[in-house]
Amino acid sequence: MQFLQVLTNPLNIIVFLTMVTVLVAAHEYGHYLFARIFKMEIEEFALGFGKPRWVFRRATYKVESDGEISEHETEFTVRPWPLGGFVRIAGMQPQEDGSETQIRNGFYSKTPFARWVVLFAGPVFSVVAGIMVLVPLFMFSGISKIDKEPIVFSVEPGGRASPAPRRPAWVIPSHPRQSGCRAPWDRCPARAA
Repeated sequence: MQFLQVLTNPLNIIVFLTMVTVLVAAHEYGHYLFARIFKMEIEEFALGFGKPRWVFRRATYKVESDGEISEHETEFTVRPWPLGGFVRIAGMQPQEDGSETQIRNGFYSKTPFARWVVLFAGPVFSVVAGIMVLVPLFMFSGISKIDKEPIVFSVEPGGRASPAPRRPAWVIPSHPRQSGCRAPWDRCPARAA
């Protein structure tokens, strides 16, 4: 219920989509960076799903493989649905019969270790991005200290606690046995803080 109330505020939706986009971008950048390190041909780096809306640039780079130098081009796109993304590495899609696609500088032309590192780099970059976002957030805003015992500062008029004597800052025992009361905590007498 409370989660749905959060989503009714447009600013919360924008912040949520921005955070998802940042984490997806970091995740995909991990795949992209290590695919480039292992000299794989990257066809597209995309943020979002759907048809490409914006193409930022087409990066051309050279890859040396087996003594030959070849040029490759990567297209960077932004798509309308910002809940995901992908890095399209050449040869990563299997053939129709399910076998590996063997093309020069493709995903399956590299060693199993290189492929594993490229695939594992995405989740590692996601965790690192989460740490890089949360550590400064907690450094500058902090974490509110939670009291060990609930404290009552006001009582609802006409409620169950209204006939009780009024004392400033009542403390409700966190466990009935700590106060010597054996009844449930809502039936134990309150004590002043």
